[in-house]
Amino acid sequence: MALRRQNEAFRRGSFRWLKTAGTQVAYARESAEKTFVVALNLSSEPTELSLNLKGVAAGAKATDVLSPDRAAERTSAAEGGQASRLSLAVPPWGAKVLRIE
Repeated sequence: MALRRQNEAFRRGSFRWLKTAGTQVAYARESAEKTFVVALNLSSEPTELSLNLKGVAAGAKATDVLSPDRAAERTSAAEGGQASRLSLAVPPWGAKVLRIE
């Protein structure tokens, strides 16, 4: 709840589904100031997600706000150069909430 109270993107920001497969769910919440990606693994097996993020520059920093002490991920250029790609591991029945900067 604190994350929602502290960030406009979760209260009034735009919502966009990100393409996943199987038992994974991912979406972006965006405001003028911040972008967040929420990734969920609804499976008993760990998973690797590769998400296309339109409007996010390659090399952007993705910080896990649920575990800020972990090393940040970096986005890479996606095919065609119109989006960046974020690759991340999500544990079984787990979630990641990433702030994109």
